[in-house]
Amino acid sequence: IRDNYAKPLCARDNFSVRPESYDMRVYDINNSLPTYNIVADPTNLKNLTKVDLSTLHNQIPSQPIANGTPLELAAGYDYRYDVNATGYDSLNGVPGYTREFTTNSDYNVTMYWNGPNGTFCNDTSDLSLSFYIANGVLMNQEEQHTNVGDYFVNIIDRTWTIVDWDSSLMTHHLNGGFNPIQAFDCDTTSSTTVTNGLHGCTITSNQPTAGSGIYRDVPLTFHPYMFDITNTLSVGPENKPLSDKSFVYMNNIDNDENMSVHLNSFVTARGLSNANALTNFVAGCYATDVNFTIGKSTTTANNIAYRYISHDLNATGDRIVGADLNGTIAAGNTTGNPLLLVPATYWNKNMNGVLNLETNLNFNRAVNIAVNPEDINFTTLQADDNVTL
Repeated sequence: IRDNYAKPLCARDNFSVRPESYDMRVYDINNSLPTYNIVADPTNLKNLTKVDLSTLHNQIPSQPIANGTPLELAAGYDYRYDVNATGYDSLNGVPGYTREFTTNSDYNVTMYWNGPNGTFCNDTSDLSLSFYIANGVLMNQEEQHTNVGDYFVNIIDRTWTIVDWDSSLMTHHLNGGFNPIQAFDCDTTSSTTVTNGLHGCTITSNQPTAGSGIYRDVPLTFHPYMFDITNTLSVGPENKPLSDKSFVYMNNIDNDENMSVHLNSFVTARGLSNANALTNFVAGCYATDVNFTIGKSTTTANNIAYRYISHDLNATGDRIVGADLNGTIAAGNTTGNPLLLVPATYWNKNMNGVLNLETNLNFNRAVNIAVNPEDINFTTLQADDNVTL
């Protein structure tokens, strides 16, 4: 019986009790309020006024994942991240599980790029986040991102189960004639329960098996927080800078744009705290159509039309052929403002999130009645991409 049927056995106790998965929640918080110790001060106003974006977008294990949508976030803005390492029976943090997540390949928190490729976008890199889960819980960690785009956040940990798969710890199990399928105490290729009865060695935030819920990596979409605009005004064919005595003759700018008021505008897509432009806000990547309103003072003339033509300039300041917008404020409309719908295609990749518009403005002189000189002050240039966060 021993020779024909007996199999080597190993009386060992090197097993790990692991969390099922990670439940990550993202909150919108008031960035004007300072950081605080949530353990010592749980009733802090910043904590009481947070908005649960994960629940809002159905990105929590207890919600049907088919109804989920990416979390819509703003670049350069601090969001709060909470994480529970959960058990099979609940979404609470499991006591005893402690892990510092770094860039180690066996334990990390990674924001993976999930947008168009580098043909269209300027930055498609993945990013690492530094998390520290203590006794099953991470609370109130603030993070921000400095570009726009789609990402998903994945959390993994293989070292917690290292005693079940590391051959250096299980040499006695590998060299005694054991059945190869029993060489490890967990499945090194999986994070779930498999048909041979072993559990996966990897703890991950992408955990489809139903215990306390169905877990998925968290999808995030970042947008600009604001547009910074700088303007330069000049007049006439020589582009003279404005002064108290600046003037320009009325002219039909469809025939000659030189005789006009020239408004040069640099529009930069930015995050809340970003000093640099959002380099992925470019055509084919994450640029959107943007509405521009050029504010001006009220005019008195009620019998002449007001005309404007706007051009898109490239990185060397040259006009892009075919990229122009124009409009007319009809005679009698003395309070109207120039309106431009600038398409996403105007945001050129080599401009890295900056738009350069040249807008030429004048009254049409094709009138047969006297018109007094007009004193026009251009007051604002406002940009709006109509995205509400």
